[in-house]
Amino acid sequence: MDAVPRLARVAADRIGAGALNGRTVADLARDLGVSERHLRRAVEHEIGVSPLDLAQTHRLLLARRLLGDTLLSVTRIAYASGFQSLRRFNAAFREQYRMAPSAIRRAARAHGGEKVALEEDAPLCLSLSYRAPLAWDALLAFLRRVEPGKRD
Repeated sequence: MDAVPRLARVAADRIGAGALNGRTVADLARDLGVSERHLRRAVEHEIGVSPLDLAQTHRLLLARRLLGDTLLSVTRIAYASGFQSLRRFNAAFREQYRMAPSAIRRAARAHGGEKVALEEDAPLCLSLSYRAPLAWDALLAFLRRVEPGKRD
């Protein structure tokens, strides 16, 4: 009975995790076992935007956060947030926020927020959101076991 809302939620979660970065809606639909048309209709009906628009919104929100919180170059931010070209990033950013990415960075600096200078081998500290329930104890135990530079 709730197949369409469930499909839309799963698709939205995957899109938020970057499922459309460098991939197509057809690829995502195939992964979910539905037609591309059905996926588009489900997402648009439940969320109110197309899958591509949802992916674009996630990319732009990440880019805006990176512009305000880091000293990464605009080019690195564009690629890190899932854009395939700097030109497309700048155009999408201007269309959404009515200003250039560099203007967002200047505004963030003017408000005195702390910036993180990221070097190639520097540790990275992120603020991540999550949905409850989250097994904090298991996560922290896992992180304590993993030595820096080694993967489990």
